Amino acid sequence: MYRQEEQEVLLQTLIHTNEKLFLRAIDGMNEKDSAKLKDSFEEFKRVAREVFQEYGDRASIAIIRNTIPRNIWLSMLTDFLKNRRPS
Repeated sequence: MYRQEEQEVLLQTLIHTNEKLFLRAIDGMNEKDSAKLKDSFEEFKRVAREVFQEYGDRASIAIIRNTIPRNIWLSMLTDFLKNRRPS
């Protein structure tokens, strides 16, 4: 079981890693699409914090994804990761 401080580090690492990918994703995107994606990313961060508070050391990206199944950011991230995996 993770201590509160460790859970916070895990959450911040998750958010920071996704933020780096998010910034790369919106680079060169038109303003309308980047605004939609930004709203989606903000929702992802909010829900991630809520999931970590509620589930503690059982928190996972799967729980976050199940909480907001139509989130554009998570859909893009999932597609990106699927395409990067070796066949």
